[in-house]
Amino acid sequence: MYEHFNDEILSYMYHGNMLHEDSDGKSELISPTKNMLMGAEKSFFHQESASIFSCPYRANLNPEVQFAERMIEQNGDWTLISVPKELNAPLVLRQQIAVFDVNGKSGRAVELP
Repeated sequence: MYEHFNDEILSYMYHGNMLHEDSDGKSELISPTKNMLMGAEKSFFHQESASIFSCPYRANLNPEVQFAERMIEQNGDWTLISVPKELNAPLVLRQQIAVFDVNGKSGRAVELP
């Protein structure tokens, strides 16, 4: 396990699975249909790979781990993965960053949200 301070860590998989383990004793399988967002503001240890890191809007917030189930549809529609709480997404990111996902079909154009 490795330690984090003042990080927001989004674990989001396109293919395959990844095991998340942390110092609170949580163990959860992350997959294309299950995402995770971890706020490691004060000393927090976890073990995994393939994550997106950002800094929260303020230092030394309480640590938290969020998991969200999702459906994957190849219809070309954008899906909110993680955003600030004001925008009401499955995972609340403590930063002014929005993370979207789209699964389209080959040869079909997709417009930005």
